[in-house]
Amino acid sequence: MTGVRPALRVLAGAALAVTVGVATNQVLNDGKLSWTWLYASLCVSVLSLVYSELSSSASGTGTAHGC
Repeated sequence: MTGVRPALRVLAGAALAVTVGVATNQVLNDGKLSWTWLYASLCVSVLSLVYSELSSSASGTGTAHGC
């Protein structure tokens, strides 16, 4: 069962990507800018970034980013 954790990370990342897409889609609705959805979209994007950084640092592979 060593492959369960990476699979869950992939599923969580995909769910966050869909959530960001849905929130971003609601920002411009009927030609009007919705500030509430803009803030929600930004918050979900930041949470997604934080989650990805925390999960990559927790993996402990020792590989430098960008190499």
